[in-house]
Amino acid sequence: MRGSTRIRACGVAVLGLALAASLSAQRQGGAGGQATRPDPHRLDMFMCDWRESLPRHSHGGLVERDILTHGDPQTSTTRCAVLAHTNNASYATLAARGGIAPMTLEGVQEIFYVVAGTGTVTSAGTTSALFDGVGVLVPPGVEFSLQNTGDDGLNMYIISERVPAGFTPGDKVLVVNENRQPVRGSTGHWVHIVKNIFTPADGLATLRQVITVALDPMTVGEPHAHTVGSEEVWIQIKGKSLAFIGTQLRWQTPGVGYLAPPLAPATPENVRLGLSFPHSNINPGTDQVKFLYFQTAMRPAAATPAAEASR
Repeated sequence: MRGSTRIRACGVAVLGLALAASLSAQRQGGAGGQATRPDPHRLDMFMCDWRESLPRHSHGGLVERDILTHGDPQTSTTRCAVLAHTNNASYATLAARGGIAPMTLEGVQEIFYVVAGTGTVTSAGTTSALFDGVGVLVPPGVEFSLQNTGDDGLNMYIISERVPAGFTPGDKVLVVNENRQPVRGSTGHWVHIVKNIFTPADGLATLRQVITVALDPMTVGEPHAHTVGSEEVWIQIKGKSLAFIGTQLRWQTPGVGYLAPPLAPATPENVRLGLSFPHSNINPGTDQVKFLYFQTAMRPAAATPAAEASR
């Protein structure tokens, strides 16, 4: 009973903090210092679960379900078609003992992040193991194949990255075991425990970073906003948390992802001020939660340069 009381008290305190931060952030922008208040119903355009998507076959062997897809976040009328600078983020399964024959990607670059099952990826005569926490960066034009070596599905998230004109991709597949990566920091936005998967130094095209972010029990990230054009996506991969976006709270569970959406229409004034929804993640439970996070480095020319908060 005492633990339950403490959790409820913490929840009330966190909610009060979140609402205060949200109101403060909203007062800072917009013409004459007044930002357009977010439409709470529109928030559901930006937050989706792969289980709500129809399956599609891809890569000659994967069953893929979209979480977020490409579209204009300001004008899209299709739910979850809100990624301006990324093709899509999805959840995919390779069936038990199944495989993908050698293939190459054309015009796109993909990041695979494995969350369950066992398998291998082979490229240029090198075979690497796949299991929970392994990330794979596949540049366009580089041949690779996948194999599920287990009796259960090999489950993964896929980020399909747009490849701009003039970009020079890497010449090999990169494999990173996130479990062996050092903690990059544990105080970004107060409590974010961050590990790198891929950065521009690894050959990312439009993405600024692909990382994992963990939150310890009973902690809350600092509510904050970003410059318009900085496309930021949070996909829950472990545990259950609360997403605080704008003036709303939403439960988030594994497989649910959201784009931190724009706070106001993309008028020149709002772009100059760099408005977007204040957002944060809250862990009200007793176990650590974890997210797969990616962010683009794209910014409109009219936007005022701003330093991004460290992660």
